[in-house]
Amino acid sequence: MKTIFFRLFIIITLFYILILFLFYVLTIKKNLLYLEDFIFFFIISFLFYLFTIYLLYRTSNYIVKPITLILNYFKKFPKYDKNIEISSKIIEIQLLHNFTQKFLKKYSSYLEELNLEKSLLNSLLNNLKEGVICLDQNGKILYINQFIKNRFCYDNIKTDFKEKNYFEVIKNPALLDLIYKILYKKNIQYIFSGLKQDKNVFEIIDKDKFYHIRFYEIHLEPFNEELQKMNQDKLILFIINDMTEEYNIKRMREDFLQNASHELKTPITSIRGYTETLLDRFYNNHQNKIFVQFLEGILRNSERMERIINDMVMISSLESKSYPFHPTEININEFLDNLRLLVEGILKPKNLCLQYKIPDNIPTLYADPLLLEHMFINLISNAARYSTENQTIEIQIERINGGKISISIKDYGPGIPDEYKNKIFERFFRIDKDRSRKEGGTGLGLSIVRQIVRIHQGHIFVKDNPEGGSIFIIHLPI
Repeated sequence: MKTIFFRLFIIITLFYILILFLFYVLTIKKNLLYLEDFIFFFIISFLFYLFTIYLLYRTSNYIVKPITLILNYFKKFPKYDKNIEISSKIIEIQLLHNFTQKFLKKYSSYLEELNLEKSLLNSLLNNLKEGVICLDQNGKILYINQFIKNRFCYDNIKTDFKEKNYFEVIKNPALLDLIYKILYKKNIQYIFSGLKQDKNVFEIIDKDKFYHIRFYEIHLEPFNEELQKMNQDKLILFIINDMTEEYNIKRMREDFLQNASHELKTPITSIRGYTETLLDRFYNNHQNKIFVQFLEGILRNSERMERIINDMVMISSLESKSYPFHPTEININEFLDNLRLLVEGILKPKNLCLQYKIPDNIPTLYADPLLLEHMFINLISNAARYSTENQTIEIQIERINGGKISISIKDYGPGIPDEYKNKIFERFFRIDKDRSRKEGGTGLGLSIVRQIVRIHQGHIFVKDNPEGGSIFIIHLPI
């Protein structure tokens, strides 16, 4: 790269040669001057030429040297020597140097803060118990933490993952499949948490490991033309939780619950059998009324205990997904006609009426008929338990947006206070404990209903009946 001095040197030298040439042609050739005079002129002009070059060299040094130092500041930034000071006799150069020093010191401190924040963030993310993956909308990796590197990435891959495609780095097939479906909006089998459906959470199983994965779409506003041209307006963030320990504890608890329930069934069945035998023998004996009342209490409580055990076994099976699930196309009208016969014994003691409101064009429902039957029986039993005599229980079914049907079970009982509307789906929760025990409830019916709705990828909630009572509403996919 040619310097300023070199360029000016070439220009002055050429100009000097041109002057000499013209002087020679215009004077010596025409015999206006003698050769000795020309030599004298040449020596004087050459001395002047050398003096000019010297001045040029000094002047260019005054300009070029501080500019070169300033350029070195930028080349070595942020590791430049902050103690070097430049003193230039040219005011503009000195001002440029002073401004450059202030600018570099300011942005050096900014850079140090950013590096510190980046280091802290990396340390934080790498020491999380959760895995973090950040991708752009084209599937390029922007960030992954140590959790992901240790569990889901190839062992021989380089440490620099940036700008690589996710399938070049991640080896777990289940995670690859989920990322592909999310990027390209394919169908995903979601799991659900709480009472509301969470469409950003799903699970994968890797050998003996269980993971819950939550993803977020982060929308960006392009702040320069390059990002606009790249059309990068969205990032996808994955948070992966290792749920293996929770699953194992849950499985142990469910195994214990099932084993204990099965062990309890035998003695309770024996107690019930002995009690029924004694009741048959002494029921018509008026001399043993108190004895009969005790036997009836034993029978009533053993039957209730048996129902609780059966419900506990069922909800445990539903939660562990070990309960057989066999969905099929169900004709809703035929299903509800058969249901009326099953709940007749529940409605008869209070002379309750079951009323259906179903449009003619209602489509078939893809569901497990046994689980659906259990769901309806629990909800109708719950409505009957809190209804007064000669009331009506209404079941309304209609099609709603999103390829779903809405099932509403309406009663005219005392209703449910707002603060309990979410808690009623918890195990063994009762608003009125004394009344529930008197009516024979187990406290597990609505929990079972919620699990059945979840298995069918639906959603259940309760609201007030304007005419008094409650309305349980279930949304199920068709």
